[in-house]
Amino acid sequence: MVIFSAIIFLVFSIIYFSLKIKVSNNIKKRNDYLNTLDRFEIQLDSIKIDGFHWQENIPVDVYDNELDPNSSSFYGGANYFSVKNKFHKNKVTTKFKTKIYITLNYRDSDFEFNLNLPIEHTNVRMKFYMKKKMIIYVDKIEDDYSTENFRFLFDFRFLNTEGISIVSTNFFKPV
Repeated sequence: MVIFSAIIFLVFSIIYFSLKIKVSNNIKKRNDYLNTLDRFEIQLDSIKIDGFHWQENIPVDVYDNELDPNSSSFYGGANYFSVKNKFHKNKVTTKFKTKIYITLNYRDSDFEFNLNLPIEHTNVRMKFYMKKKMIIYVDKIEDDYSTENFRFLFDFRFLNTEGISIVSTNFFKPV
């Protein structure tokens, strides 16, 4: 039994460290790519921020995990005695989003963007106030007609929020 436990521990350790190395390699590749791009900074106090809060009734199981009402196991599943991932009650939760309005001047043209972030607006304002400036990368690519198109990459890594790091726009043709 001890040998079996040691083997299981060894296998999970190898998997964990290989995933950690893969993630760190992806981050290094992303950072190397960003270092090749043109960049400029904008003042974060010039950005308008709106916050929205609303309440929703969401279905939860007995452990308060949010459920998908469209799931086939919503009211029951293969295991009759399991209560996980089965409807228990509706719970009122407060949801929020932050809408950020950014205006950029690039190549003597103004570009306006509205970005939605799933973060409470007070936290965003506080982190913007502390950071003061944000880096915007310019990703350029040539199309089939040798026209240089570009897009902006907003660097929100300073927010330290899972799932939000580099936010890209659509490609634009130069004016």
